[in-house]
Amino acid sequence: MKWLETGGISLLIKISRMASFIAKVLIVCGFILAKPAGAKDMSAVDFNGDLLGKVIPDGTVIDIENYAIGHITPEGFVVNDENDIIGGIIPQGVAISIDNKILGKVNNDGSVTSINDSLIGKVLPNGLITNYNYDVIGAVIVPGLVYNDAGNIIGRVAGDGKFYNLSGENNGFVASSGHVFTISDTDKKIVLAGRLLSSNKIISSTGNFLGGMAPDGAVIDLNKKTIGKIHANGFAYNPDGAAIGHIVENGFAFNLDGSYMGTVGYDGGIANKGQTVAQSVFDNRVIGKDGNIIGFTVSMSATANVC
Repeated sequence: MKWLETGGISLLIKISRMASFIAKVLIVCGFILAKPAGAKDMSAVDFNGDLLGKVIPDGTVIDIENYAIGHITPEGFVVNDENDIIGGIIPQGVAISIDNKILGKVNNDGSVTSINDSLIGKVLPNGLITNYNYDVIGAVIVPGLVYNDAGNIIGRVAGDGKFYNLSGENNGFVASSGHVFTISDTDKKIVLAGRLLSSNKIISSTGNFLGGMAPDGAVIDLNKKTIGKIHANGFAYNPDGAAIGHIVENGFAFNLDGSYMGTVGYDGGIANKGQTVAQSVFDNRVIGKDGNIIGFTVSMSATANVC
C-alpha cells in the first residue's frame, strides 16, 4: 500500500481489483457519452482524482445520476452539505511532466492524455497529475506571464505549454513547478529566468487584503493606485524596495501541532465550515485574531509520499 498526502488530505491508496476498475471506467464513460455533443461542462474530482460529477450554472455539483452532492466555493473547492471539503474543480491548462516536458492535455473528465491520445493519468484538484499507481508524474500549468526577480516581464507561457520570450522566440522551457528556465547566451548553460505567476490577489504582512496584480506586474490597491511591483518570488515590493505583500496561494491551513485548520480563501482568510477562523500572512504563516502565529499554510500543489 502507498500513502499519498496532498494538501493535508491523507489518502490511503490500495490496488483495486480489475472488476472494480472496469466498473469505474464504465461509469465515467457513461457520464461522458451522456453529455450533449459539443458541451463543455465544468467537472469536479475528489482527492483521488476520481470524477465526482459536473458543476451546473448555480454552482451546485451533481453526480452522474443528477443528484446534488455539494457546491463549489470561490477558491474552486467542492464542499458537501456539512461544509466538508470533498474535492475540487478540474484544473484546466497544459500538462507538464516532472522532467519538464509536455505530457499532453487535461480532459474534462479529469483524465490526462498524451499528444498521441494515449491515456497516461489523471489530475487531482490541486493540479498534480498522477498515473494509475498514484505516482506523481507532473502538474497542470495555466498559460500566463513570466516575471523575473526584478519584477519585469520576460515572456509568457503559451497555450501549447512552451515558454516564449518578448521577441516571440521559444528559447526556454517551463517546469511543472511554474519556474521558467532559459539557455544562457554566453556559456549556453540552463539558467533559472523567472516564474509563471497567475494569481492576482495580494495580502500584506499583517494579513490585510492589499489589492490585485495588473498584467504588467504592478500591484494596484483598492483605490486603483499603484503601490508596488510583483517579483518572481511572489512578493510585492514598493518603490523603495521594501516587501509590502505576498501573492495569495490557495491551499490548506494547519495548526502548529499539525492538525487541520481550514482552507485559504481568495483574500488570505482561513475558512472552516463556512466560518473565517484565522488569517494567512507572509512566509506561509497563519495568525489568530490576537495577531499571534497559530499555524501555517500548505499550497494546493504540495504533496508527500510515504511508502
